[in-house]
Amino acid sequence: SRDPSLRAVEVRRIHIQNCYGMESWRSNCANLLDWATACRRRRLVVAQPPAVDYVGSAPSCLVPKSSEYRDTSEMCSAWTERAPRMTSEVFALPYFADILGAACCEPYLLTRLSMTRRSLHNDISSADFAGRRAKELMKCGTYGIQGCTTLQQIAVGMAVAKICGSPSKNRLYFQYGGGTEVVRSTRPLLDGAAALAERHPQLQIHADAHAGAGASTSIATMCALSRGKVVKQELMVRGLRSERLTSTGWGKKVAMVDSETDDHLWARAELFFRLGAKEFPCRQDYYDAVPESLRPRAEEPEEREQQEASSSDEESDEEEDEEEDEEESDDQADEHDDASERAGGSGEAPRERLLDNVSD
Repeated sequence: SRDPSLRAVEVRRIHIQNCYGMESWRSNCANLLDWATACRRRRLVVAQPPAVDYVGSAPSCLVPKSSEYRDTSEMCSAWTERAPRMTSEVFALPYFADILGAACCEPYLLTRLSMTRRSLHNDISSADFAGRRAKELMKCGTYGIQGCTTLQQIAVGMAVAKICGSPSKNRLYFQYGGGTEVVRSTRPLLDGAAALAERHPQLQIHADAHAGAGASTSIATMCALSRGKVVKQELMVRGLRSERLTSTGWGKKVAMVDSETDDHLWARAELFFRLGAKEFPCRQDYYDAVPESLRPRAEEPEEREQQEASSSDEESDEEEDEEEDEEESDDQADEHDDASERAGGSGEAPRERLLDNVSD
């Protein structure tokens, strides 16, 4: 059909049949929903509802006879008046949430739909529902969402897959040889990460910073720590708060165990997005190759705040000590001046008397 609304209905119907075969009650239910929604919005002029065969019964009380109306516009008006009741009947059909989820695996739209009805909210908000949607999306070619238990995790996983779809993936590269400035070609990853974090306030972003195996251990560690701080600063400039950002300086530990990657490509930091216990994207195997005893511990926001507070306290203590030392030195100088004045005063009188005697 040339009508875009009809094409959308047909696409959803074909999608349902591809996912579930030719199970009639599922496709009938989806067609009923499309028909009721279209009538309610007055987008389509439908002479009669689609054929329904659900366990031998259909909401026939909602289906008026075409002979009762003079033209299709009057009939469409009748459909519109009865559409809310028709929609309620459709919502009451078993497995309706699964049917709708198969027809439209869009997490944001499904979440908005769950807010319209308590029964839908209970079904759509369940972990089982999200797990089934994740499996269906993976069958359609969407990766990186395995194990998701909420629609928000699915939404974040799909967004991360899109953000990291470039050849650099989730990596921010630096100049090899100690560089601490993000290479321009990988900066769009920072913009995408900031936009995603703005949309999901509970999202945490973690940066694993690395260095090449050619540097010494101390220099590689310092360089990796500096790169992690640079990544956090770049994200903070884009509007993220520091408590949502963490980093780990791996030094050259990962580069030493990964022989497949050229050494200069380890001058990088990898971004990971954390929502609850779920992390996106999945970590590569070279992280597991590092012995657990050698793995660095991530810097937590609370520890960073404590370190900053302790450093500021130390600076204030040093300033106080310096002020006290200056005061002591000033006091000593004053005492010395007083002593010299007293000494000079006691020696002037005899000298004057000597001069008087000489003159006499």
